[in-house]
Amino acid sequence: MNQIYEINGLPSDFLCFFCKKLLREPLTCSECLSANFCSKCLEAAREKVTKCPQCNAVWSDGSFKANPMLKKLYEISEIKCPNKNCDWVGKFNAFFEHYDACVGKIIHCPSKNFGCLWEDDSKTLESHKKECLFIKLLPYFESMENRFMKLVQEKNQQVDYLRLEINKIDSVCGLMSKKIEENLELKKIIETQNEQIMNLKCLHEFPFSGILHHISFSYFLSKGFQIGLCEPYSYVNSYEEMMKYKSKKYVLLGGRKKFDDFLILAALGNGEIVFKETFHEKETNYHNGVYWYFFKGRSMGFSQGSNVLVQNADWVEISENKKLKTTKLSWHLEGSGGWRLGNLSGLEKSKEYDKIVLYMD
Repeated sequence: MNQIYEINGLPSDFLCFFCKKLLREPLTCSECLSANFCSKCLEAAREKVTKCPQCNAVWSDGSFKANPMLKKLYEISEIKCPNKNCDWVGKFNAFFEHYDACVGKIIHCPSKNFGCLWEDDSKTLESHKKECLFIKLLPYFESMENRFMKLVQEKNQQVDYLRLEINKIDSVCGLMSKKIEENLELKKIIETQNEQIMNLKCLHEFPFSGILHHISFSYFLSKGFQIGLCEPYSYVNSYEEMMKYKSKKYVLLGGRKKFDDFLILAALGNGEIVFKETFHEKETNYHNGVYWYFFKGRSMGFSQGSNVLVQNADWVEISENKKLKTTKLSWHLEGSGGWRLGNLSGLEKSKEYDKIVLYMD
């Protein structure tokens, strides 16, 4: 009786040299007859690879052919379908025809892009559709998407005007930069105008600016953001853990009540600025309408106003402006968990609220 192979335990003769998976429409190097490739993997690899990785022969259009020994093995060897609830067993040369149409194949919810994590075989899809909250909320997600596109359109219209203003400011800065060496007052003006340029450019780069309240967590996932951190406020995040997001183009920090889709408070910025190190308790980096701080050994976070006092965390109260109290987020970087989320504070041991870090390259 012939051995019945399983997809995860195949001998190397059945595996593509490039993708390391079962050979599909296999071809072999005509020189050594030992390097086997999927035809599509080979087509993609030839843009960069010019020699056989096995025998080092230089490739040309006639360097590949079907492997007669492998063809014979495909005709006589049997393999079991890896899909859930499928008992199919058949010849290798019939495997992909079955696998592509197999009803036991694991599939994802049609609302996966909006946050649904369900996956199962196609037999249970219809019953899932009747229960899935994400599918029921699809009109809301689409409405949010339309709102997002409208905001982007409005921002683009503003950018056309702002670019003209930026060019004017750049021209002024060019003239003034020749005189600032001896004139401290002019130097301050130039620095102010450079900050204005950065803020204007932020309007073009980021569809959202400033502090964000009550915004959908799933909405950002649907736009391609990935989850970097989703842990209770009691979780202790380190300086080194946060630094790995510094290279990301977009980073969102926020907090929410556990299992709630809407973030109580959030802010968006470029990773280079969000995680730009600060060195004293009142230092911040202003970017995209928000004041950010990242104080190694103490804490990290943001504020709508520049009034921060980073001891272990930013605990400063803004008694003269109660509204600004809702615009502060502060997490310890060593020893304790998160501490502040808008009006809420003392959350370093809380499991009721989540820290959120989303990012996009």
